[in-house]
Amino acid sequence: METNGSGDAYSTIRNFKGGVNGQTLTYQFALEAGTYEITAGFYDPWAEWAGNYRHAKVFVTDGAGSELAAKADHHISGSKTTVQFTDLQFEEDGSVNVCAAPLKSGNDSCDMLISFLVITRKDDVVLTEYTVTFDARGGYETAPQQVLEGETAVRPADPTREGYTFDGWFRDEPCTQAWDFARDVIMADTTLYAGWTKKEEPIDPEPDEKKELRTAIRLAEMLAAENYTKESYQALATAIAEAKEICEMEHATAEQVQQQIDRLAEAVSGLKTVQQEQNEILKSQLEAKKQELLEKLKELAEAIERTKALEKELENLPAEGLKKGDSVTLKGIVYRVTDPEKKEAEAYSVESKNLSTINVAASVKIGGTACKVISIADRAFAGCRKAKKAVIGKNVSLIGKRAFYGDKSLKSITVKSKLVSKVGKQALKGIYVKAVIRVPKVKKKAYTKLLKGKGQKKTVKIA
Repeated sequence: METNGSGDAYSTIRNFKGGVNGQTLTYQFALEAGTYEITAGFYDPWAEWAGNYRHAKVFVTDGAGSELAAKADHHISGSKTTVQFTDLQFEEDGSVNVCAAPLKSGNDSCDMLISFLVITRKDDVVLTEYTVTFDARGGYETAPQQVLEGETAVRPADPTREGYTFDGWFRDEPCTQAWDFARDVIMADTTLYAGWTKKEEPIDPEPDEKKELRTAIRLAEMLAAENYTKESYQALATAIAEAKEICEMEHATAEQVQQQIDRLAEAVSGLKTVQQEQNEILKSQLEAKKQELLEKLKELAEAIERTKALEKELENLPAEGLKKGDSVTLKGIVYRVTDPEKKEAEAYSVESKNLSTINVAASVKIGGTACKVISIADRAFAGCRKAKKAVIGKNVSLIGKRAFYGDKSLKSITVKSKLVSKVGKQALKGIYVKAVIRVPKVKKKAYTKLLKGKGQKKTVKIA
């Protein structure tokens, strides 16, 4: 038996030098009667050389040698793993054996390694439940959660608030410390605070676009009520009131403005008075103003088109304050800026390792700026053991080292990009042994060569 390493519990290795002869590593413990949970930790720092040799049957027996629980085949690899047996019941005091038997033999790579053993008497464990409260700070209310000590809270649906954009949940009220639902655990009653950013008010492309309508209202109000019948003037007063409402609207359309000009003209035409000639002059003036307004509206439409063109140009400029490292989370994937000048970003990590689908976008908006996603960072999706499908966006040119490392359920990878020029070491190590990688037809030959030897089994197909 050798002891190697230092650091965390996994890195301190007990190496039983019996692999050549197929000998079993056994630990014996004396236990009182009760219900127990046994956890064994495994890690192979020499996995690079051991290959696929170090497989073990991990099992528990009582003092008489009767098997109580077992895992038939556990691969002791470069990943830090555990084998756990729960609800082991002992009716009386006695001994228990925890064993690791090699399934292969013949060389040192078959030696049994174990990092630690934890035996817990379950009837001694008291689990504490804490309340996680979500302070929406003016947004729609979010229900609290009950979470066991040491567990993570579940990210709720994003709240909404009129006139604001939701920035995420924070551990402090000033919203300076973001809460990570994938990593932060609950150790006491906790309040999380919603962060908000006030939306900018839209800029009116032409603040005086309604001045012609205001002129028409002013002319209509010059008509004295005492010179007309009560019924005909009431129709004009109603039209004037409606026109004033349109003037007060922030985003009245050109069509709405024109409709009110027409209604004012109709109301004036309907006035009944003995001074018809004067009314006809005023109506003529309104009609002339109407024609002038049509010309102005035409000019306004052209100005709006020019404004839209300018806004489109502004979209292609770097957003004020955009800097390297700025990030955004979209569909569970965290993206961060790598080159603010070129507006380029990378898929950096995941919000939770429990993603079932990994969908790397072609582009994302970070701080209001559209950024191309051109790369997948080292270990970006490593350890997403529940992921079954991955899609790589059309702008990706680089896939980092161990990008999908240990994603054992990943059966399908679709590469939409025709730009991939580099794939890091062990980028595909540990994916499903019969996974299928679909690539563009025109790139199949090049990508087959590029993806060769990136850690995947030979049974993985490229289609």
